[in-house]
Amino acid sequence: MNLPGENGAREEGIDRRESLALERTKMANERTFLAFLRSGFVILAGGVTFLKVFPGDPWLRVLGLFCLPLSGAMVLVGGLLYLSRRRRFSSPETR
Repeated sequence: MNLPGENGAREEGIDRRESLALERTKMANERTFLAFLRSGFVILAGGVTFLKVFPGDPWLRVLGLFCLPLSGAMVLVGGLLYLSRRRRFSSPETR
């Protein structure tokens, strides 16, 4: 049996739940971007370390040179994913 005004309260609860779910998703998107950024910086630091600490080893030089553009690619991919998802989450269809 529905009491007067009960249906409106349920709809308000559902809207609040959806709003909170969207906020959690946005925060997860930010955490993912920060993970890409952190990984890119770690790979960059590893590449520089291979180049500076082991300058005589040709294999580590190749590995160090491979890490430098890889770190930039990680940061770029993370940024592009973050921006595309942020646009999708802030579109009028998700509100």
